[in-house]
Amino acid sequence: MVQQYDMIQHLDGQPLQSMIKHKPSGRFLFHMVYWNRKQIRETERISALYAEADAAALAAARAAGKA
Repeated sequence: MVQQYDMIQHLDGQPLQSMIKHKPSGRFLFHMVYWNRKQIRETERISALYAEADAAALAAARAAGKA
């Protein structure tokens, strides 16, 4: 039986990562980043909120004659 667990709540908006390191040289041979669709949608939503807030702050500064 396959079980699923939603780790999105624990990743704090960051992707899950895995790496393989070559011990003798200390170099990383492999680095993979795993994004989930839910994370991407949430990141886009938050980015839009920041853009709206920035636009509102700029408009307020212009109205006050500071920009």
